[in-house]
Amino acid sequence: MADEDAIRAVLEGARYSVPEDTGATNAGGQLVALWRQKYPSAAFNKIDFAKRIAPKFSPRKARRHSPSFKHFWERLSNAAK
Repeated sequence: MADEDAIRAVLEGARYSVPEDTGATNAGGQLVALWRQKYPSAAFNKIDFAKRIAPKFSPRKARRHSPSFKHFWERLSNAAK
């Protein structure tokens, strides 16, 4: 929910603006609601959605809106050095 551009790329036409801090959002519920905007009668599949959004997801953008992701990414980046 922290990368607005990736969500809009996967769910074209979805009305979504990333909040300043995504920590207080109900990500699962919000994601299903956005899915319904694009696919009103199709079941939401987390695995399929993850496969679609992964190539478009920007960790740089997500870090600005999710303190927990920022922490995770910094730890991962440091461990990979």
